[in-house]
Amino acid sequence: MIKDRMLQGVLIISFFGIILAAYLTYGYYTSTAEFCIGGEKGGSVRCDVVNQSVYAEIFGVTVAGLGLLGYISIFLLAYLKLHPSLSKKYPKLKPLMPHADALLLTFAAFSVAMKLYFNYLQFVVLKTICILCEVSAFFVLAIF
Repeated sequence: MIKDRMLQGVLIISFFGIILAAYLTYGYYTSTAEFCIGGEKGGSVRCDVVNQSVYAEIFGVTVAGLGLLGYISIFLLAYLKLHPSLSKKYPKLKPLMPHADALLLTFAAFSVAMKLYFNYLQFVVLKTICILCEVSAFFVLAIF
């Protein structure tokens, strides 16, 4: 019962994480400053500066896009854990079932590690803050 409630919480948080990461990905590809909440020219809160920096891509993939993939993966794993009968309907999911807990924890732990690194880049290297990125970091910590 408690585990189901926790998984439901993970589902809800990761759903909002998917929306936020999709929005940040949109902001990356449109290169607009208007998408940032609280960002003003010359201020220390600048999502556009963070989202358009040289650190916004890893191996040619946007960080926001990686976050989107991470949130989708966490959402799907939590959904699979809440609905184990899906493995009967879709037999290819059956081998994944025994490892779903470990995969969920691995994705969450990796996400926390990445958020710590990106916070370091924001605060120390870029000397600016992306509010939306910090909301995403809160989501990741809540999932973990």
